[in-house]
Amino acid sequence: MTLVKIIAISIVFWVLQGCSASGPIYSGIPEIKSDEGILYIYRPSTFLKFTTFPFVYVNGEELGALRNGGYIAKNLKEGKNKLEIKGQMFPGDWMLAPVEVDLDVKGGQATFVKMWFGNPKTYMYPGNHFITTAGVNVAIIDNKKAKQEIKKLKYSN
Repeated sequence: MTLVKIIAISIVFWVLQGCSASGPIYSGIPEIKSDEGILYIYRPSTFLKFTTFPFVYVNGEELGALRNGGYIAKNLKEGKNKLEIKGQMFPGDWMLAPVEVDLDVKGGQATFVKMWFGNPKTYMYPGNHFITTAGVNVAIIDNKKAKQEIKKLKYSN
């Protein structure tokens, strides 16, 4: 393999590294105050749309970018909260419609919300051009199942 190929492959891997979450691996739920809950929003690692990322907001406050294979955690006051997942062209290259979820956070408990992509659909256009799209799915996940799915994900920062 030539030096140019090695450098090119190294650059590609380096660029793709920046698309995934790079923080610490999930280590479990910390102690939670009785008048607060903790919200985990997670995105399993997939090849579909792996280079793009949305931003997560709760009650209008930006929590950060939800990268491929990552999660975001936030302590919230008990009660009604509004989760929004939306993006922009730069940074993030996120061109999908925003998603909103109303949450009822319980004191002393964790709430897990999973974001994933639906089945991709490919559209053919004249001249043999095509676009593949996938809708965003968001759901509150049972704690037992979520703990299994999130255990290998990294904090998204």
